[in-house]
Amino acid sequence: MKYPIKNIAEKIKLGDIIFIAIPNYLYRKIAKTTNSWVSHVGWVHSHNGHEYLIAESAVPFVRLTLLSKFVNRSDNGKIAIRRLILPITKRDIEKLTRETNIRIGSHYHLWFNYQSSGQFCSKFIYDVYNNALGIRIGHVQTFKSLLKQNPNQDLCFWRVWFWGVIPWDRKTITPDSQYKSERLETIYENNLFPVKNVIKDSDTPPDSDSNYQ
Repeated sequence: MKYPIKNIAEKIKLGDIIFIAIPNYLYRKIAKTTNSWVSHVGWVHSHNGHEYLIAESAVPFVRLTLLSKFVNRSDNGKIAIRRLILPITKRDIEKLTRETNIRIGSHYHLWFNYQSSGQFCSKFIYDVYNNALGIRIGHVQTFKSLLKQNPNQDLCFWRVWFWGVIPWDRKTITPDSQYKSERLETIYENNLFPVKNVIKDSDTPPDSDSNYQ
């Protein structure tokens, strides 16, 4: 669905976080697992003189994407723009940009392991804001904890996705936990089911181990 980008561009500023719903099978399963419409996230990185650029971790790697292309990938134009409650400075944007730029080209991790050396959208956002500003957006949790939140999940899908065995103790993070972050406020949302249940973000940073399997 094509969406009038001007309406969105007038509302956002650098550092904002944008949530969308990508209409493919995997991303729909991700959204369903968290009882949410949200399945993907990126942040407003820069402006090229004509249009905003969104930094995102997507298949196959971390990249900058035109706002128009980012938004028009969303199912029925669903989008939410959320902003840090604490004001950020030009220097903060520079820090976010630096943390992003060192990840550009990093490959996507299809098994959503937070402790891997690869990236996926919510891990990318969490690490960029945490490393740049010391602000943890979202909740790092195990697959066991995540799937227990919705006991009616289709575990068969996840068993197939993980080649037979769900890695229950593997740490991950979801776009939904960031969408509901207590550290963000909503600037704009055109979804019929806006954020209601705010989630307390991780207070303790998870261990990072690129050799974690």
